[in-house]
Amino acid sequence: ERVRRSELANEPHALANVIRGVQARRPSVFDLQPRLETLSVPVLVMLSTGDEPVVECSKFLVHHLPNATLAEISARSHWTHLEAADVFHQSIDRFLEALGQPGGSKEFKTCQNLTDA
Repeated sequence: ERVRRSELANEPHALANVIRGVQARRPSVFDLQPRLETLSVPVLVMLSTGDEPVVECSKFLVHHLPNATLAEISARSHWTHLEAADVFHQSIDRFLEALGQPGGSKEFKTCQNLTDA
């Protein structure tokens, strides 16, 4: 229910502008393979197992980014950060702790708490 409310809170024209202005103009992630393979920064790729349109793209990223970590979260939608917030934040914490940045997702938790109000 919270995910549905979050989606419905967006203005339809704003969503249309995002689709036209960003999605339609960006290259396919699959076209970026040569560039992805040159990136050396650590990357956390998070996916919701039920978000079928992005599962393939996410796994592609993990395969082609040399320092990628995959966090698969059991959730149904693209709004994993709302639907499975605790697991989402735990995944960020584990990733940041592995990089030597303990407790790094506190900022995200604060933002999440603000959206619950």
